[in-house]
Amino acid sequence: MRIASVDLISNTCFPALTADALGFFEQEGVEVEISLVAALGATKALKNNSVDAMIAGSVHDVLTEFDHW
Repeated sequence: MRIASVDLISNTCFPALTADALGFFEQEGVEVEISLVAALGATKALKNNSVDAMIAGSVHDVLTEFDHW
């Protein structure tokens, strides 16, 4: 799973980064790749399928990319 993270230190993104670093995803059989992407870039990446999920971001960012929400 490709995940876009909007930062590396907030309490919103930190749990996923820690779970990856501690091998929790691997223990569950889930292969992840977490990439640091700016908030608007994460929404664009989600829309163009270059990531499968994103951590955090503003609801307004999503509405700018998915206008038929």
